[in-house]
Amino acid sequence: MEPLKERAGWCAGYPGEEAVAEMRPLLQEDISQDGIAMGVEPTGWGTDDPDLEENEVGTDPVRVMMLPLQAQHAMEKMEEFVLKVWEGRWRVMPYDVLPDWLKDNDFLLHGHRPPMPSFRACFRSIFRLHTETGNIWTHLLGFLFFLVLGIGYMISPNMKYVAPIQERVVFGMFFLGAILCLCFSWLFHTVYCHSEEVSRTFSKLDYSGIALLTMGSFVPWLYYSFYCSPQPQLIYLVIICVLGVTAIMVSQWDHFATPQYRAVRAGVFLGLGLSGLAPTLHFVIAEGFIKATTVGQIGWLFLMAILYILGVGLYAARIPERFFPGKCDIWRHGELHNEAIPPSPPDPFILGSPPVAGPKAKREPPGAGEGRLPLRRRERGLARGGAWGAMAAAGWSARVTALLRRMNSFHGAGSSKALCLPFMVAGQQVGHVLPSVAKYLCQYPAVFLVSRGDGVPACVELNKKLASSEQRTDAVEGVLREMRAQQDFPCLKEWREELYSVMPYFCDTPLFSMERSATPLFGVKRYGTHLNGYTWRNGQMFMWLARRALSKLTYPGLLDNMAAGGIASGLGVRETLVKESQEEACIPTSLTALAKAAGTISYTYEGAQGGIYAECQFVFDLKLPEGFVPQVGDGEVQQFYLWPLEKVKEAIGSPDFKPNCAMVALDFLIRHGYIQPDGEPHYVELVEGLHRTL
Repeated sequence: MEPLKERAGWCAGYPGEEAVAEMRPLLQEDISQDGIAMGVEPTGWGTDDPDLEENEVGTDPVRVMMLPLQAQHAMEKMEEFVLKVWEGRWRVMPYDVLPDWLKDNDFLLHGHRPPMPSFRACFRSIFRLHTETGNIWTHLLGFLFFLVLGIGYMISPNMKYVAPIQERVVFGMFFLGAILCLCFSWLFHTVYCHSEEVSRTFSKLDYSGIALLTMGSFVPWLYYSFYCSPQPQLIYLVIICVLGVTAIMVSQWDHFATPQYRAVRAGVFLGLGLSGLAPTLHFVIAEGFIKATTVGQIGWLFLMAILYILGVGLYAARIPERFFPGKCDIWRHGELHNEAIPPSPPDPFILGSPPVAGPKAKREPPGAGEGRLPLRRRERGLARGGAWGAMAAAGWSARVTALLRRMNSFHGAGSSKALCLPFMVAGQQVGHVLPSVAKYLCQYPAVFLVSRGDGVPACVELNKKLASSEQRTDAVEGVLREMRAQQDFPCLKEWREELYSVMPYFCDTPLFSMERSATPLFGVKRYGTHLNGYTWRNGQMFMWLARRALSKLTYPGLLDNMAAGGIASGLGVRETLVKESQEEACIPTSLTALAKAAGTISYTYEGAQGGIYAECQFVFDLKLPEGFVPQVGDGEVQQFYLWPLEKVKEAIGSPDFKPNCAMVALDFLIRHGYIQPDGEPHYVELVEGLHRTL
């Protein structure tokens, strides 16, 4: 008997076998509601007792049942046992003596808690070592971590200025799913030994939490990945919610938590997690793998899927305890949702909602602060004659003037301008051709006529037999495709399948169209639109900048204007502006319509690998609402920033800015009075460098 008691985990102080034997007759008595033993007449209870008869006049007798001494001793022992269980003084039990409702994993041989029908004892057991210690604490600490993180994120004072309300709701759903899942789980592992009914109830909450976590994990990714595609976004959000609710309903089945249905449980939650394959494939096919990995942050989704599948596999196969029975009883932790806790969802700062620099926003009346922007530290230092301010400003000025010289290198000393041949179409010059390119074009006399003097001005002329715009376009494209196949011209490796109009001046009728990547070979003029997005906060102006995607063929990863793009054949200036603003930054058309034309910048430079880039950019300014945040659209941008003008100015003088976009930002600072003539020694050179004749 004693060995069995030890195996069963009976605690020290449990009433001995003799005491139980003494209690058995007492416990077998059938006591009536009056407290009188039926069929037993204790001594002193008879009606012949004279003392009782004397005290019985007009009243009921007070009857006291005197227990035998041994029975009283047994009851005291039982009370002591219950008290010790209440206080947590119990021993762990082996698997084979557990009641059936506590048997779940037969590979965990030792260290189980006995049934404890006391919530206080269950909660105090979290400080003891047993099979659920690891489960309880990993879930409890995870619950506290996500609770603090979620509250901190939701009450952050910058939230209302970083992202719209719907974005806070989206991340709130993620945090809510994680918090509820971990909370339900640690409660289940703590109290499931209380009783069969309590175990069944909390197991349903535990499995419901897994479904809530899975649903919440998908919501942020779906929201941002399909931000500019509201219809599929809504469809996939509804699908994941319906599947999650279905999994919750299935988990309410009483037999769902039994060991016999372990594989069913694993299958339900694996299917719920793998439902994310549909939107993932949709996004990859629609946007391309590069955008999916850079903008869509799909790598995090793959990591989540791997962890999820790994968790389900370990849970269903009961690894590692299956291979090491009795060796992993205490520290084994293979619950499904612990391995399935996903990495943080795609951060909105990365996907298009970056941190807002500067102080907390405060809305001002329209136009407040405009035209009275104060001089910043560097300008004030120069105005006062401060030595440090002058040195800092001089360094910035030198870098920016050097940038402008590079962007106008075609007009500078040592350029190839004097060697270039005019490119003529229908008797009008439309560009400049380098001698190396002209030599190559001699192979195509049916399209290009190259003259080198002999009484005829040296030039490259499009064959006059090509009379119409369509004929010229088709003939030139055929030659360019052959040149591309020869791979002798690096710029043609950036082939875009996008046509630019070719004409002497922007106001002229296009003479023909040419592949965008080939325009530097002929030095034809290219036109584009750039949008400066800005807002006011506490009397200070902030400017939106974009960071180009790493997948861009030109200047990958550098800073850019809020939206920009070349004007393709057949499109107008504002039409291009609206198109690029919607595609790159998801700016509504109604908002872009408020953009004001602010002039142009123009420059001509020679590329590092050959070619002449003659470009004119139409500049627009758009004052944005304080709460507006641009979102990544077509994948050409990986991130947006809202910076004070001081930081924008610093970036202009750094190699981190795409050169022509830095010129657009510089033009903005000059026009808005941020750079003043008295504070900038090279003010005239800066203005002239932004507006060179093409």
